Amino acid sequence: MGGFFKLKGYFTTVGWVKGHSIKNIESLLGLHNGRLIQGAKVFYALRLPTLSEFELRGFSQVADHRTNEEYGVNLNNPQNKYEKDAYLVKKKLAMSCWSMSGKDRIVKIWPVTQHSNFIDNSLQYPPGQGIPQWKLIEEIPFMEVGTISNYPTGRFDLNW
Repeated sequence: MGGFFKLKGYFTTVGWVKGHSIKNIESLLGLHNGRLIQGAKVFYALRLPTLSEFELRGFSQVADHRTNEEYGVNLNNPQNKYEKDAYLVKKKLAMSCWSMSGKDRIVKIWPVTQHSNFIDNSLQYPPGQGIPQWKLIEEIPFMEVGTISNYPTGRFDLNW
């Protein structure tokens, strides 16, 4: 435990996962059954992302490989002034939901069992339970704050 890392990829906020069992977190995030058997590392962001460092991703029931078909190819690629203005508003609204403490703190759950190129994405990433998520497209600093283990009942009960 401990240590500082530069990470990118999917994240959510503490309030959506705190107090849940590791098995339930797997389901909340849209990870295949058993993906967290080996546990998951928990990271807190050391600063909030800037507008250019993240993309909108909606909710966890839509996996990355299904984003364009569900939300449209222009979700993170606005084409005209109206779309660009709306995109900026949506990103600022997302940012207004984050903080550096409490339930709105940015958290990254990192499965010990990593992505497999030998399992179809639709099997690895089934629809989650619909918690908000965003995607860091640039690395930002995180601090490892713990590990969730004891599948299926281990809980995320770290202090904020």
